Amino acid sequence: MIVLWTASVHAQSWPTIGGNNQKNGRSEITGPQSLMEYWSVTSPNTTLWGNSVFTFGDMFVQSRVVFAPTYTSKVELRSLQTGGLIWEQQVDPAAILYAVGLTEDAVYATDYGAGILYALAIGDGSVK
Repeated sequence: MIVLWTASVHAQSWPTIGGNNQKNGRSEITGPQSLMEYWSVTSPNTTLWGNSVFTFGDMFVQSRVVFAPTYTSKVELRSLQTGGLIWEQQVDPAAILYAVGLTEDAVYATDYGAGILYALAIGDGSVK
């Protein structure tokens, strides 16, 4: 019984990297004093909220969500250096596609409407 109690006490003090044991997100490491904008994305695909962004090499992938006239979401692969569009993919006009990962092999996206996970080719966005 004492061993379990001791283990549970120590389990509450797990270390955090760049944070502290109170798990409040505060850190002694200071961040940048100001931000510089290197580029901005101009796209006809407006989005209603920010979604996850995944990077690999000099590319990043993101989702753009539209509620009207119908709830749809496209996945865009862009250049990390310029912000330029490499390709966009919707797979199906009724798809609600969200980016869930990016590797050297593929962009991974899920259609939450249909419950399908897609692997999209890095070069052109076609379904692998």
